Parts: sequence; C-alpha cells; structure tokens
Amino acid sequence: TSPIVLHAMSLLVVGAASQFASGRGALGWTKRFVLSRCGASKIQKAHYHRHKPIVKEPDDHLKPEYKEKRRLRDHTLRTSTDDVLIAVVNNTKTTQTAKQKHNLTDTTSKLMSRALAAAALMSCWFKGEERIHLDFHGDGSGLNAIVVEAIRTGELRGYVSQPQFYLPATAPIGYALRAGSLTSYKTLYDHAKPMQSTTPLAACDIASDVELHYQLSDQIPTIIDLDTVLSPSGDVMFSGGIFVQALPPKGNQTETQQQVIERYREHLRSLPPLSTLFTEDTHSLRQVLERIAPGKIQEDSVTKIPTDFHCRCSKDQFKKALIAIGPKELESLLSLPEDQRDTLSCYYCAKE
Repeated sequence: TSPIVLHAMSLLVVGAASQFASGRGALGWTKRFVLSRCGASKIQKAHYHRHKPIVKEPDDHLKPEYKEKRRLRDHTLRTSTDDVLIAVVNNTKTTQTAKQKHNLTDTTSKLMSRALAAAALMSCWFKGEERIHLDFHGDGSGLNAIVVEAIRTGELRGYVSQPQFYLPATAPIGYALRAGSLTSYKTLYDHAKPMQSTTPLAACDIASDVELHYQLSDQIPTIIDLDTVLSPSGDVMFSGGIFVQALPPKGNQTETQQQVIERYREHLRSLPPLSTLFTEDTHSLRQVLERIAPGKIQEDSVTKIPTDFHCRCSKDQFKKALIAIGPKELESLLSLPEDQRDTLSCYYCAKE
C-alpha cells in the first residue's frame, strides 16, 4: 500500500468530506459502501449458544449490583406446545438504548421498539449466530425506512432513516410509513447466500406487516402482537411482543393450522393489553407464556435468551472498508478543505 493511501486512511477514520456525509454522487456511493461494510458483522460458523435454561444458574459469587443488573436485563423466551411455537420478548431497555443513541422522537421510538421486538422474536428460532435483517421501506411521503437486525444470540441493533420524524399523538402509527414493503434477509448456516423475501406492508404498524410477511413468504399462520408505552417525558416504560406460530397437524389432530392460530388469536383477545400483561408480575416472562398457553408449557422446553442493543462495528472495520474503496477515492476525499470534513459514524449505533 502506498504512503499516500496509508495517510488517507489515518485521516479518514476520524474525518471525511461533507459531501461524503450528504450522500451525493460518487462520494455518496462511497459512504453507503463504507457504512454497509462497517455495519455488517461477520457470521462465524461456530455452534455456540449464549442462551440459558429457564432454571437460574447459581449466582452466590456475584456482587449484589451485578445480580440486580442481570435480573433486570431484557430477555426473549421461546417454547413449543403440541400445536404451536410461542415466543415472548421484553425489549424495554434495548429500546431505551436505541432511543438515546439515535435521539429518537416518540414516533420513531415506537416504530423502532416494535421493529426490534419483531426481529428478536423471529431470530430466536435460529441457531448459533444466524441472523435476520428487516428493512421496512416507506413510500417516500413519510418516513423512508426502519432497518433492524437481530442475531440468534440476542444482539439487536437498528436505525431509522429520519430519527426526528414526528407524528401528532392522535395520528395512527401507520401514518409514518404510509405504504411500502418489508424485505427480510435471513443469514443461515446451511445457505451460501442470505435468503431474501419481500412483501407489501399491511398497516405499516410493524406487527401486522410482519404477520403478513409470514403469511405470504412462509405460508405459515402466525400471530405477531407488539406494544410500546412511553412516559410523558418520552422515556420507554415498556416495549415487548408475542409470537405464536402454528405447527403442522400431528396424529389425530383435526384442526388445520389456520384454525389453531385463530383459536389462539381469540384467546389473546381475552387477555389484558401487552403492557399490562407483561408488568402484572414484573420481569416474569415465564408467567406470560403460561397466560398464552395455560397448562401447556413444559419447564424443560423453555429457552431463555438475554437480549441487548449491541453493534459489532469497530475502527478496524472502517479501516478495512476504506482500503477497499481504492486510492483515487481516498485522494479525492483528502483534497477537500479540512473544514468540509465530517466524522464517520455507524448507521446502526451512531458510534463515531
């Protein structure tokens, strides 16, 4: 590598041209290329699992403050019965972290929280470090895009195209995206390339959009229920969701998958709103599972996955992406006056 390229890399790790940030012309392509490279974390085909059984591990050796931190951590629980798969997630702290990192409004906080919860519920059925990437793309008349990613190990991250987008409190949340599509990319161990599927948005409220995605893409009857509650000051008081998916009929089972899911849907309508259901017994997702399928949950069938907002971007990844750009692009960026340079940042976590 020539000395000028090495010099360019050292400068551009902390600063780049303002045109680079504005997304215009060739430099706009450069920005998208760099951030897409830096935002993606490498899938390692090592079959390790971060999830823990529902039975608590001994924690006598831990300091009291760490015990409390672990107890209050966000979690996703998954299980199965004889006729459905069930998952529940409480991603309240994860959403609050996202809100702080991206300086989200009440509107974008609600949409981000639901998208993160949906991604967590969808990825919890994967293996190892398999992941799902969801791109909710609007029609351009309102919010342009909400992008989230979840790894089976419980790592969530995401961003909104316009963090400061705002709707009046009386407006339906679906007015943000208005119309558009949902594209999912599943990165799985037994597939050489990500599995891509695109479906239209249903009501632009995230929950019905993901439910329709399962119906059209996988042809599996599925229930997705998501909810978010914000305080008057905008803090995230609650964020969570429920996933119920019908299994193929077994043995003498006479109900179709659609009939099974409609039976569960009717039962869920009789339960309190999610924000109430999840907080009736604080931090007990296990009891939420019991309310969804009374008497059907086997203790040893429940898997518990710690869930956090986490991004694997790093300066080393930025450097590698800058190297891939090529010397001509780097020299053109360096030729701009220093006062026109801006700081590179990751789309997903806003880290500079």
